[in-house]
Amino acid sequence: MKSITRRSAVSLSLAAAAASIAGEANAQGTGGTSSYKDTQRGPGVIQRDYGREKSLIPGFETVSMRDLIVEPGMKFQSGMPMPSGMR
Repeated sequence: MKSITRRSAVSLSLAAAAASIAGEANAQGTGGTSSYKDTQRGPGVIQRDYGREKSLIPGFETVSMRDLIVEPGMKFQSGMPMPSGMR
């Protein structure tokens, strides 16, 4: 059996720690449920809403998270209003 050197022991422990942290991050994900709603905003454009949470930003009670997924070559419909306040 080969003897383990200090360098190989440190590299193995760092690799195990990194794998453990990566495994925990992947396990958390989105809570294990698909908690989003898709809306078709136009041909090839999908809006995915993830919900609302209490805000930490002064002046706003809640915040929401959304993704706009655009297929290559597609564009938004003209005339999309901007309902949010810009301060």
